[in-house]
Amino acid sequence: MTERNVQLGLGLINIGMKWGARPVPVPCDAEAVAFVEAAYGLGLRLFDTSPSYGDSEVKLGHFLKTLTREQRGLITVATKFGEHWNQDKGEAFADHSYDALCRSLERSLRRLGSIDLLQLHRTTVDVLRSADLAKAWEFARKAGVRKIGVSASTPEPAALTLELGYGVMQMPYNVTREDMGPVFREAAGRGIELLINRPYQAGARLYDSEPAERAALFGHVLKVPFRGWVLTGTRSVEHLKENLGAFRQALDRLEQNERTTN
Repeated sequence: MTERNVQLGLGLINIGMKWGARPVPVPCDAEAVAFVEAAYGLGLRLFDTSPSYGDSEVKLGHFLKTLTREQRGLITVATKFGEHWNQDKGEAFADHSYDALCRSLERSLRRLGSIDLLQLHRTTVDVLRSADLAKAWEFARKAGVRKIGVSASTPEPAALTLELGYGVMQMPYNVTREDMGPVFREAAGRGIELLINRPYQAGARLYDSEPAERAALFGHVLKVPFRGWVLTGTRSVEHLKENLGAFRQALDRLEQNERTTN
């Protein structure tokens, strides 16, 4: 059984574009940098972004430039390629061709400086098996990317990700997404490093739920012992503090229950 070694990470879609059931105005650069600084001050050490999150990468890059080398070494910067942002239309689109993947990675490196984790975005079974992706991973390794993985949102590509031997996977899981449960538990049992997104039920529940209810929703995810991160997405420091408290409460409860049981 895999030991539980999980932390709260921060998804940064909200600092780059309007998103979610109740989208709020996109923060300016200074506001976004201040928010990520606050998250760092609260102890969060994984920041997950994407070229398709509007100007999220740009804003995260500005924050990273404020750090010392030692501080940067404590952070995991995770981004993606495969889904891109059309600035003129204000919308995302997929392109998994070799040239598009390489251009996307080069832009991300210019924005972020370095990348600790690069993930395939908008993943499908066909893309996972493609020669273009295999060549793009090799390009990424030569460009200095430290770790590669897959962001899968449905069971079929998630299962193939495990079959192909990837060591890192991002996936959704919550009380309404038990379709992802079997692959989540298999990945956890194999010791795959996981980034679990959408730990709350989708939609307005994210905004309406009280901290105690959020703790229960985190607890549902944390019942599966795994190593990695549970991602929370917000641009509010107050909301982030509540989520961090709920996450710690859920973790403490599980550990207490396990000690009592054993």
